[in-house]
Amino acid sequence: MIAHSDDGGSTWSDPVQVTQATNTAHTLGRQGSAIRTDSHGTVFLVFEGSVPVPGTGSFQAVQMLARSFDGGRTFEKQRSVATVTDVGRLDPFLGRFTFDGTAGARTDSFPSLDIANGAPTGAAATDRVLLGWSDGTFGNESALVTASNDGGDTWSTPVAANDPNDRPDFTAVAISPDGRSAYVVYDAFQKPVSGYADNLFVPRFMQGVVRGGNAATLSGFTTLHRGAMGDARSSAQNNQVAEFLGDYNYVTASNGKVYATWNDTRAGDVCAAVQKFRAGIRGLPTSMTSGVDWGEDNAASADAQVAAAPRPLPSRDCPSGSRFGNSDIFSVTATR
Repeated sequence: MIAHSDDGGSTWSDPVQVTQATNTAHTLGRQGSAIRTDSHGTVFLVFEGSVPVPGTGSFQAVQMLARSFDGGRTFEKQRSVATVTDVGRLDPFLGRFTFDGTAGARTDSFPSLDIANGAPTGAAATDRVLLGWSDGTFGNESALVTASNDGGDTWSTPVAANDPNDRPDFTAVAISPDGRSAYVVYDAFQKPVSGYADNLFVPRFMQGVVRGGNAATLSGFTTLHRGAMGDARSSAQNNQVAEFLGDYNYVTASNGKVYATWNDTRAGDVCAAVQKFRAGIRGLPTSMTSGVDWGEDNAASADAQVAAAPRPLPSRDCPSGSRFGNSDIFSVTATR
């Protein structure tokens, strides 16, 4: 659903329905929308969806695009502009994909979008469109970026903008208003060691990374900033059953600078009691875990589960002065 304002946000239109209202085995839903405008006022809406693979009964994840040429009053039919291999692996206990294995941080391959629209005046705008996301199989992820020079009609072959030694999660992209510079920010996880994905007792090091390159050619990306290292295991959902890193990375650019924000765990501490709890509940009989909502905001659990694997109290069971659960948003201003 899209609403627009013609008076700087004082009043808003009725919502416009862009996609069908379904989330079934026939569509697999859609998430992660982003919206931008070019210098002519064309509205670009992107989101992750799926399309059926003919003759297989399966679906392919894709980045979808829908445009509006009348200020958001109506939208064209959405269409696929890039195929996606979603990052992460399924944690059956959580019922969701995580980036760094069992009890790890939730993840996604949602799209990020930006347009060289000549802001704030539109002067000399190239209207080159950048689309980026984290893509790949577990252990082989990339921060992919693709571009369009014809208003989204056609798109270039995606290229990897990340450092090849990084595993990029939650990629966000930006392009300078004059169309000269392209940027990405992501959370970089280190390459996993043997058994990493199923071992809650080895470090899961991560750090924020900002990179910049030539927007016209999508080449020459170099690292502009690499944040301090942290351990993702120090983060937590509200119920402690897994790590938590929200999909809150973001980046925007002027013609001379880039401004990036990312999830950061440098100021968090791993708590052995919590790691033991996370491992223990995954060893419970299926009858104790099946059908229970272990989502990040659900702190309730059955009496049998509490008795079998009681939750630790961090203020009591973690070391004195522990900063367990302390994850932050860090930011940096950089130049290319």
